[in-house]
Amino acid sequence: MDKLRLLFSQLTSLLPSSDFCEADPCIRLREGVEAYVQKSNDENLLFDLNGTEVHEAFYLCCLNFLYACNDLHKSNATNSSSDIPIFSVFQEKQLSSCLQFVVAFGIYPLLETGVSLPLSMRLENIDKFICPRKEKDEERIEKLMKIIKCLLCLKESKSFQLQRLVSTTSFLGDLIASLFQSAFGMDSYLRSNDFTPERVSSLMAYIRESRKVLWKLLLELPRHIAMKELMILQGGTHIRVKGAIQLPKAPVWLRKSCGRLLSRLLVHPVVISNTNAEKSENAQNLGVRSLLLASLSLCPGILPSTGPITSIDPRIQPKMISTLANILTTVPEFVHHSSNALASESSYEKYFSLVSVQLLEIINTKNNTMSNTQTDSLAVASFFYNVAMKTVHDLCQKSSKINDDDDNIGKKLLLWPLIGLLRKFCQISSVSPENDMLIDNSLGFDFTTKCQLASHHDLARLLEIIKDLLDCPEPSQIVITEICKLSRPLFILLAQTIEDEDNVNDSESFTSLKECLIWILTRLLSSNLNSRLNRLSLIRSWFNLPTPSLKLMPSELQHEMSIMSSTTDWLSAYSCQESLMFRLLSKVQPIESSSTSLDEITMKKHNSVYVPYNCVIINEKIPTVNGIQNLSSSIKSLVTLLFFMSPSSFQNNSSNKQVGHHLHILIDEKQSKKNQINEITTHSDLFLSLLTDMHFTFQAIFESMNEVLIPQNEKDIIEIGTVSSLITSAMIESLDDLIWPQDISQACNLFEALFHRFSCLLQHAENHEHVEFLYQMLSQLLGILAFYANKLGSTKDNEIITARDEFSRLLPILDKLELVINSTSHSMGNSTLNLLQCIKVTLATRGAIPCHDSFSSTPVNNLYFTECNFDKVEAETYQSKYHRKIIEEVAVSNLQDVQQSACNQLEDPTLKKIFEELHDPLIPVQGHALIVLSRLLESRDSCIWGHEQLIFEVLTKYLSHTDSYIYLNAIRCLSAMGCILTDKVLNLLLNQFTKIVQTTNKPANSIGTIVTSTTGDYDIEYKLKLAESIMRVLSNLGEVAPKYRTEVFNSFVMGSKSSDELIRAACLSNIAELVRLLKYSIQPIVYEIFLLIEFHLSQDVSNVVRKASAYLARSLFLSETSITELPAWIPSDVIRDLHRLLSTRRVIEKDLSVQEQIESALAQIDLCTRNTVFLKPDSPSNLIKQIHILNP
Repeated sequence: MDKLRLLFSQLTSLLPSSDFCEADPCIRLREGVEAYVQKSNDENLLFDLNGTEVHEAFYLCCLNFLYACNDLHKSNATNSSSDIPIFSVFQEKQLSSCLQFVVAFGIYPLLETGVSLPLSMRLENIDKFICPRKEKDEERIEKLMKIIKCLLCLKESKSFQLQRLVSTTSFLGDLIASLFQSAFGMDSYLRSNDFTPERVSSLMAYIRESRKVLWKLLLELPRHIAMKELMILQGGTHIRVKGAIQLPKAPVWLRKSCGRLLSRLLVHPVVISNTNAEKSENAQNLGVRSLLLASLSLCPGILPSTGPITSIDPRIQPKMISTLANILTTVPEFVHHSSNALASESSYEKYFSLVSVQLLEIINTKNNTMSNTQTDSLAVASFFYNVAMKTVHDLCQKSSKINDDDDNIGKKLLLWPLIGLLRKFCQISSVSPENDMLIDNSLGFDFTTKCQLASHHDLARLLEIIKDLLDCPEPSQIVITEICKLSRPLFILLAQTIEDEDNVNDSESFTSLKECLIWILTRLLSSNLNSRLNRLSLIRSWFNLPTPSLKLMPSELQHEMSIMSSTTDWLSAYSCQESLMFRLLSKVQPIESSSTSLDEITMKKHNSVYVPYNCVIINEKIPTVNGIQNLSSSIKSLVTLLFFMSPSSFQNNSSNKQVGHHLHILIDEKQSKKNQINEITTHSDLFLSLLTDMHFTFQAIFESMNEVLIPQNEKDIIEIGTVSSLITSAMIESLDDLIWPQDISQACNLFEALFHRFSCLLQHAENHEHVEFLYQMLSQLLGILAFYANKLGSTKDNEIITARDEFSRLLPILDKLELVINSTSHSMGNSTLNLLQCIKVTLATRGAIPCHDSFSSTPVNNLYFTECNFDKVEAETYQSKYHRKIIEEVAVSNLQDVQQSACNQLEDPTLKKIFEELHDPLIPVQGHALIVLSRLLESRDSCIWGHEQLIFEVLTKYLSHTDSYIYLNAIRCLSAMGCILTDKVLNLLLNQFTKIVQTTNKPANSIGTIVTSTTGDYDIEYKLKLAESIMRVLSNLGEVAPKYRTEVFNSFVMGSKSSDELIRAACLSNIAELVRLLKYSIQPIVYEIFLLIEFHLSQDVSNVVRKASAYLARSLFLSETSITELPAWIPSDVIRDLHRLLSTRRVIEKDLSVQEQIESALAQIDLCTRNTVFLKPDSPSNLIKQIHILNP
């Protein structure tokens, strides 16, 4: 201990005090060096200091002291004394100060500009450490190596206090920077000086030694820490990142060296073997995970030393994800510089195989994450998962420019392992029954099953991966095309799900699966990366329909076809394996039914898709029509997909209920409008292609009538025509205006060709059966034409006028067709003749006289619909925005039937009288009944017990009423029912609010007519009342309110982009009230709230909205208690950015009321900050000391 005291007394005389303020710091440094030399009596030190400058002499004394401390610990250390501290806290602080002078006076003058962080970012009193640079010192590398060896001795010391000096939070970065300078930064130093060969040889020895030491040090460090230090050394750019520290730009040689070492560290841990996986503590710190974790630790607002990572700023995530994916998919230099081309290609594939193994591990780990995982690991795992998914897209896209489609490394190493089950379903991967047979006791008694390809867990995991791949902001065309080619099993599964949902009583277990499949398939069909022709070809391939003839199709499709080299370039889905089938778990596992329900509960808890199916290959041959299983369900599935591709279903799509998606719509609406235009053309293109199929099918059949030999493919031709006619009928019944053709001229040419062929065939037909068949086909074709004729209407739009002129060209051919029918010996049905005459009248009057009656009675409406019932599809796809006269009449009668049946079921006289008044035709009487009902609900009268569901159904009907006296009282009743049927009431109010906000300014549809809807005529009062009812229901829920946080916030975000300023201001005020109610629970959406404030406060033209936005900013810091401090749930970077935004807007803002609200928000932030940072003054109550005697 005496030696230790003597050492630190020498150090005390060496180090200047922290408050010295001499004009020339060198005087104090010189005095310290003289005092240290006198007390140490070290002749070697005196020899080293001979002829040196003050700064160099000072850091040499510091090095001498550090060596002495290390030697002292070695001489006194034992095996059990490594964990015993030998230095006091004050002595540790002196050691750190000593090493700080070594770095400032010894390392930094010898480094090039841009290497390591500037001293101004690390030291407070920078003026005391000013030292001239010595980049051209002839002994530069020797001096650096001397300091490096001292730092390495401290790092390898047995004393943890000395090791801590060279840790990540202290001076480890300086050690690495010194090694980089001596290992890779001496090229200019060697070129600028004329050295002898012996000198060059000794310098090269130093360089080689430095590189070995550097690589060894990087391998010894935790991998993410080593990568973090390399990223810091790489420096920053000239681009300013908001909220981040601007790093200086590093030299080119340093950036390249760090990049090469990062690439080597990325793949150095090749694969962790299964035996060592559990023993390895650094599994998360290796390879790709280490790179991502290092990047994450450098993000603005992330302080790993303060605790676990609870959230990541969503404003910087997209840029980070894109940058990291680009790093992972960039080929390193050591792969490019291979001399042999074959070896270079092999190393290229080997490098990415090592990276892909780690990426697949990240994806599988995320999919297998349990629900009890900690918050920080969930946030980090989600970030890692997004980077891995983005890397899949980027690697596939970049590899397509280097290799052929079959040799695409991204597909072979990443995409195919992820979606390998789809390839197995589509006969691309070979299937061996012996190898692929899964061990399942339930298959022992099922002799129809040949083998099982996938369990329900495998299918659920597959759907999650496909959904995440498609949800990428910038997907790759290679990935989209590959999934499209493998999409037929997904379409078959959707058809099977819809069929089983109709046949079982409990359909809730199929809901999540059906919604997921609809989202995936509609995303594929509506992707901008698929051309118009490819979308059409993909849909047709699901039904095994041949390549359509584009002779009578729109000119745009013909132009796309001319660009393609051959029909093989068309996008089509692969065929599935023969006898492939998706079986319900109840049929495969009848004994373990409880486990199925348990899996379903677990899936719901994890917010993932529950798939109640196993994929098997059966021994029996599955009956098909044109190679299609479950034709009726397949057509239902197609109609459902086409409906969800329409703009009317966009607002009610469950996949849009995400905060980020709503904010994306808020900022960028042009892209969504472009997507909607592309989606609309798919319906009409498919419809015209089906008509073309019917035309050529009838042509082939009728040409074979006069031949003696029956063609071999006659069965296939008939099946194609049957499938086309069925799909056509279903589209007319369910899609309505969406199938209006984009090219009217081509559609009229197609009808003209069809009717001309029918006229010629009727003239030459002699067989009675042939004539009857012709009449049936003609009836269907006339029904389709009647559908188009009814759309002409009386609108004076230019597009409709052009359509009327085009359709009037069909009158001569219809006249000729009528003459041919009358001249034939076989009579035709009166209904078909009447329909033909009505169509002629409609076309002759240019749509002034519609043919609704005839069209409603034509066979096209009920043709084949005993097999294809689409009523359930209509119910699931909400209320369409298109006119359906028949449906409107039925809706009124249904409402009366519900009320009449309700009156018959009620026994209480009060409720019975209310329902009788609701049945009254007078609106004031109905309004009075709703007022009385709302009072009963608000008072929770006993007469409503047991009738809540019935009352809810009736109120739901009246919510869509056009009279304010009715719908306002219906809203009042529903808000009173918020605590009774919370889920149903709140979802109904939110859907209604979102719907009317989006349909306020609805554009014209594809045929030019304005879409009329009852929801589009509501006034502002209705919207404000709905928003008020939503908040009233939410405020009454208490602690249950956070459950509905996301849905309510999303709806108000959609309302904040309304065209009416009062609606926007009301939505922002409601979000402020939501913040007050939820408090800590708003933490997951706090960044989105800030983006909302920033957008409206900076860009909204309305003073009222800007005022509401400032009030929302103030509400974040309001407290209901007397204690006003900074809320713990608001991140520090949000508080900083919000204060900067408000301060800037206070100067720019011209409106006095808005400026007053901004100043109020700033004052509230200032008050909370002062109460948080500064201690409160003592009061008499605080100075009272209370003594409690427990055992007197």
